[in-house]
This record gives sequence, C-alpha cells and structure tokens, in this order.
Amino acid sequence: MKPCVKASAVFAFIAALTGADAVLAQDSGAPPSTGLIIRLTALISAFWTTIGPIVVALPSVPAELIRVATAIAASPGFAIDLAKVGPACALIFLVAALPPRMSRPLPAGSSHDARLAEIMRRFAHDIVGALAACLLAVLFSELAFDPAVASGQLARAVLDFTLLFRLSLMVPAILFRPGESNLRLLRAHDRQIAQARPALVAALGVGIGFPALIPVWLGNGMDWMAGQALAVIMGMIAASLGFLAVRRFLSPVPGLWPRWRRFAGFGAIGFWLTWSYGVIALDFPFFFAVIRVGAVATLGLMAERFVVVALRTARVTGQGRVGRFWLQYGAPMRRVVFALSLAGIVVVVVGWAAETGPDWLGPGRLVMLSARIVEALAAFLIGYLLFEGVSAWLTARFVPPSRASQLLADEDEPTPASRLSTVVPVARGFLAALILGVSALVALATLGLDTTPLLAGAGIFGLAISFGSQSLVRDVVAGIFFLVDDAFRLGEYIETGKLKGSVERITLRSIQLRHQNGQVHTLPFGQLGSVTNFSRDWVTMKFNLRLARNVDIETVRKTVKRIGQELLVDPELGREFIQPLKLQGIADILENALVLRFKFTVRPAKPTVVQREALKRIVRVFAEKGIAFAANTVFVESREDDERLREAGAHVAAPTALSPSVS
Repeated sequence: MKPCVKASAVFAFIAALTGADAVLAQDSGAPPSTGLIIRLTALISAFWTTIGPIVVALPSVPAELIRVATAIAASPGFAIDLAKVGPACALIFLVAALPPRMSRPLPAGSSHDARLAEIMRRFAHDIVGALAACLLAVLFSELAFDPAVASGQLARAVLDFTLLFRLSLMVPAILFRPGESNLRLLRAHDRQIAQARPALVAALGVGIGFPALIPVWLGNGMDWMAGQALAVIMGMIAASLGFLAVRRFLSPVPGLWPRWRRFAGFGAIGFWLTWSYGVIALDFPFFFAVIRVGAVATLGLMAERFVVVALRTARVTGQGRVGRFWLQYGAPMRRVVFALSLAGIVVVVVGWAAETGPDWLGPGRLVMLSARIVEALAAFLIGYLLFEGVSAWLTARFVPPSRASQLLADEDEPTPASRLSTVVPVARGFLAALILGVSALVALATLGLDTTPLLAGAGIFGLAISFGSQSLVRDVVAGIFFLVDDAFRLGEYIETGKLKGSVERITLRSIQLRHQNGQVHTLPFGQLGSVTNFSRDWVTMKFNLRLARNVDIETVRKTVKRIGQELLVDPELGREFIQPLKLQGIADILENALVLRFKFTVRPAKPTVVQREALKRIVRVFAEKGIAFAANTVFVESREDDERLREAGAHVAAPTALSPSVS
C-alpha cells in the first residue's frame, strides 16, 4: 500500500473517531473530549468480558484433554471399540482408494481423445470409491458402535473424520493428479504439488478432525471455556497451514507468490476470524455458510476445468462423436456451469440470511422473502438453461463452423450454409429476448411485484424508441425482407456496391462480409441496395490459355475432353462438376499465339479449387502430348527478305499481267 493511501486511511479513521466522540459526548452530556474515552472503554470492556474467560482457560486445556481422555478410556467397551475403529478406518481408506488404483497409467504419447477418456474414467472411479466409502462408513457407524457410550461416540467421530478427510483429499487429487501431469485439470508443476501437499494434508486434517472430535469431548465433561480456547488455537493452526500450503504451491513459479501473497493472507485471517467468532459467540451459521460457499465454488471449478480440458482437446482433434459433441456443446456447458455455481452461492447466502438475519420485516417475513428469492432465482435459472439448451441445439444442428475456422483447418473454400442456418442467428436473438424476458417477468411476479405497469411502460418506451430510431427500424425491416427473399446465406460470396466478401455473420440490423484478404465489412441492411450473389446454384468458370500457333486444334480438343472426363471421376472433385471441362474455341489470334478459351460448370462451393486442379492437369498432359504453349518470341523480317518476297510475288503475277498497248 502506498504511503499516501495509508495516510488517507489514518486520517479517515481519526475523523470517524472524532465524529463518534462528538456524538457520544452529546448523548451522555459529557464534554466532547470524553466521548472517545467512553467508547473505547466500552469496547475494551465488552471484548475482555467475552475473551477474558477463554484466555484464562488456556492453561487448563492440557489437563482437560487428559481428564476427558481418561473418562472416555474408562467407559465400557473402550478396548473393543478401539480395536474395531482402526481396521474400520483403514478399510474406508482402502475402499475409497481402490477404484482409482485400478486404473492404468496413461502412456506419455497418448492422443488427446485418450487423455479425455482417461480423465472421465478416473473421475468415475473416484465417484465409485467415494460412494463405497460412504456406504461402508454408515454401516460401521450404525452396526459396530453404540452411540450411548463414550467410546462408541468417539469411534463414530473418528469414522466421520476418516470419511470426510478422505473425501476432501479427492478434490486436490482430481484437480492436480500427482505424478500424472497429462491428466491434470489445473496446470501445475510436480514440484509445486510436492511442496504444497504435506501442508495441505495437515490443514485438512486439523480443519476436519477437530470439529469432528470436539462435540465428543464437550459431551463427556470437558470445560466449555477450555474447549473454546482449544478451538481458537486449532483454527489458527489450520489457517496457518492453509496459508503455508498456498505459499509453497505458488513460490516455485517466479513472480506468482508476490501477486497472491496478500490474498492468501487475507483468506487465512478471514477464515480464522470467522471460525473464532463462531467459537466465541457459539454462533456457527456464518462459518458454515462460508464453508458451503467454498464447497460450491470448488465443485464449480472442477466442473468448469473439466469442460475447458474437454473443449481444448476437441479443438485439437475434433474427430469422432465425442469431439464433435464437445465442440458443439462445450462453450454453452461452461456458461451453464458458471450460472449453476453462482445460483448455488446465492442460495447459500439467502439461506444463511433467512436463518440468522433480524426479523425486522415481521414474524416469519424474512423466511418467506428468502423462499421467494430462491423461487425467483430458480425460475430465471430454468429459463436461462432452456435458452442455452435450445440455442446450443440450433447452433449444432443448423449452423456450420465459421469461415475463419474452416480456413484455418483447410485450404479449401468453405461451403455455403443452408437457408435455415442463415436464419438461426436471428432466431436465436428472438429466442433470447423471448425466453429470458418471460423468465425475468416470472421471477419478478414470484417476488410479489406487479408486472403490469412494467409491461405498459415497456410498450410506451418501445413506441418512443421506434419513432426516435427510424433508421434502425428500416435496417431491421430491410433485413427481414432480405432473409425472406433468400438473397444470401452464411458462407456465400456476394457483392454490394463497392464491397464484396463472404457472408460471415448476420444480426438483426446488419451483415458482416469477410473479404478474401481478411478485411471485415459491416453493413446495415438499409444500406445494402442491390446484391450480387456469386455462390448460388452453379458457377461457370472460363479461362484463356495462349498456345503456339502451329498446334493442332483437334488434338487440343480431344486432350482437354479426356482431362475433363478424368476430373469427373476424381473422388474429391468429381461431385463438384455439373458440366465437364471442355474447349470452347478460339478466342483470339495474336502474332505469336492462339488464344483458346476453356470452360466448365461446377457447384459454387469450390470453383477456384477445381480450376487450379484443372490447370495443373492441363500443363502436365499438354507436355506429354507435345502441345506447346506460346512463347514470347517475335519474328522480325529484314529488307532482303522483303525484296525476295516481292520478286517472288512479281514472278507469280507476270503471266496474268496485261501488256501495255502500242500506239
């Protein structure tokens, strides 16, 4: 923090204390200088009244632990329960770890599809192991230990700790997969994981073990003040171990720890203060709410990272049904995961507020309001999920990949989209407005708000907007008529005015054209005017070649015809032809060349690709047949050649010439 910021904070704090001093002095009738003293005295007194007995009880914690342990050890059946709880805990750990251990290590050179399949398989094994461990823990707790005696209570607490500890260890194992970098959902080095793992395991052990055991100790005669003091100390140890784990995880990466040091410190201190408040005030709902928010955020992070890895893998390969599925639904699923996580956090916060908030609205009104908030959130969330599902299905079913992705994936020209896929983006916009608008109205109605004035106001506002934005209305109406007339589709190459390019995107009011050199032109529909479509139905390609003047035209015609027949049976380009390649005739006669014109008719998807292939075959076959292309050679005749030709012409014309008459 900069010095100026610190100074500002100090001055603000002094100003606040000064204002509080004046108010307190005015209320108590004392001089203004005594208000701050009264307030500080009251705060110190309240703090010591709460904390003092706990601080005084700190020295008695070891003696209390020994006394409680002695009392539990003296309970009937302690030896038997102790002999049973050890193997039970070991069996729970073994059952939870057995399914993941059955998986074979993924080879280093495995494909992306194999990596994704292995991640899903490992996650399924973890879930199976967790369910089996939970079932085993419940059976042991209900059948093997008696909750009426102290030893049975302790054994059950140890079983609960073992199960929760093992389940909590699954989260970092799923995210980082120690020793298997190709299966990690979060990117990290082996050194980071190895350094942070001991502190993380210790923090989870302390943070889970103490809350599981302290109820048993308090229920068997432990002093409450000593228990509170021990709880504050254990919370500090757990927070310190968590801070240490974060530090060891981030330190190996240069420059990463200094950026996150304050966040880690604030998080550790906030956790300890939240826990200490619950321990001292015996009010744990806020602490449990924080834990639930963390659990929801962690589950959302795991799901989001899995979707990201699957989507990244599909973008690299994109092969098979699984790859196409993730390419089509990966991005919507990521947004859905974020929305569900946010909704879960809101539900936790609303539940905590309903449980602990002041009832200033009246008896039961806060609970009723919280229930309405949850119902409204559920209504809007259902609408959002419906929109994402319908939008993803429409995109996957009717919209082809973008032109940019096609050009990056292949040198061929992209195939124009169908008429329905052209209308889908516009329809998706209407669906978004319709579904989300209706969901918002339902949510507001669930909260008890009257939506009739809102609808009337929206109608008046829409009318005012329509008068004030006539050009926008003109663009929208013109776009509707262009789409109804089917003037162009996504992926088609069009020309309008001085602009031309492939249709890349269509919105409610404009169209985006991608020029073949990469430029993007955005045109409102109202400014399009006449449109020339180069990609509709069929394309006739005509091109000229300059051949030598002495070539045999008939030989050229037969050779070109044979090349055209070969192109028709080509496995890749044959289906593009409507009329084969042929010689159209002589287009021009030059001093040193014959200009011949060729043509063919193909579908509008790949005309330039077909032309390049046709030219390549013409060059190769003409060389084999001895058909020469024209050379840039100019023959120049001298004056002697002109006189020789003139004499030869006179010699030929002499017999037919008339002799002059003699007078």
